[in-house]
Amino acid sequence: MKIKKIVMMIIFLIIIIILIIKVKDFINNTNLYSNVLNSNWSIDLPKEYEEVYSSGDKESFLGDGKRYHVFKYHTDDINSCIDWSFNKDLKLESSVNDILKNLNVPEENMIDFNNEYKYFYKKESDSSKLYIIFMSDSYNVYILEDIQ
Repeated sequence: MKIKKIVMMIIFLIIIIILIIKVKDFINNTNLYSNVLNSNWSIDLPKEYEEVYSSGDKESFLGDGKRYHVFKYHTDDINSCIDWSFNKDLKLESSVNDILKNLNVPEENMIDFNNEYKYFYKKESDSSKLYIIFMSDSYNVYILEDIQ
C-alpha cells in the first residue's frame, strides 16, 4: 500500500513537471515576434533570429502605432520566405527614414540604404503599412510596422 502511494506520487510529480515544461515552451513560442508578424500581417518569417534593436512609439490600447525591429538572421531561409523586391525605391527609403526619425532611432540602428537591399512592402485597407528590408550581406532584417 505504501509503495503504491509512492509510485502514484512520483507519477503525479512527473506529469506536473512535463506540464510546466510544455506551458513554458508554449509561452515562449507565442511571444516570438515572428508569430506576432504572422498574426498581424500573414507573413511567415523563419524563427532563427536574434533581436538586435527594438523601438516603438507609445503603446495604444488598440495596438496602433509605429514599431521598429532589427533582427540578425542565422539561416538562408530568409532569402526565400518572402517575394522580395530588388529595385531601389527612393519613395520607400524616404517613408522609412521619416518613421525612424519620428521614433528617434539612434544612427547606429538606422538602415543604410547605400548598401544593396531587398524589400517587401504591404499596405492594408485601413492604411496600415509594413516595411521589411533585408540586407543580404549582413543578414540583417529591418521591420517597420505603421499600424493605423
